[in-house]
Amino acid sequence: MQGRPLEAHHIRPYTTSDFPSIPSWHRGRLVLVGDAAHAASPSSGQGASMAVEDAIALGRSLRRTSPGDIPCALARYEAERRNRAESVVEWGRRNAAPKIRGQFKRVFEDLVLKAVFRSLARKTADNFDWVYRHHIDWDAPETVPAVLNRSAVE
Repeated sequence: MQGRPLEAHHIRPYTTSDFPSIPSWHRGRLVLVGDAAHAASPSSGQGASMAVEDAIALGRSLRRTSPGDIPCALARYEAERRNRAESVVEWGRRNAAPKIRGQFKRVFEDLVLKAVFRSLARKTADNFDWVYRHHIDWDAPETVPAVLNRSAVE
């Protein structure tokens, strides 16, 4: 911004930030959690929630783990969390796309907005339970997916 006149800067009506899936959330004894592993669009409203979910899942994976087994525990954490995290990131991406709209789309949507909201309000099933009611059972037994083996995580 330095050296440019103020009027040269454009403020966009809405921006989103997410990034595609990364190949691995861990290497050795290093692990990524929250937005560092899976940044979702702000429109998802799930950034802090997913970071807390990661912390709980990571804690579960690390409990009763000896120092030599940390890489395996980190692989368990990633295996437990990756599918849900990537689903929420994709859901946020789809949710954000309609918010960035051109003039025609804005006028069209404003005309039909009342009808759409009425229709949505009539739905009895909560289609978003999978996002908002996610629960990690701390006492549930840990499972290691069949694709994981000790040589794959070291």
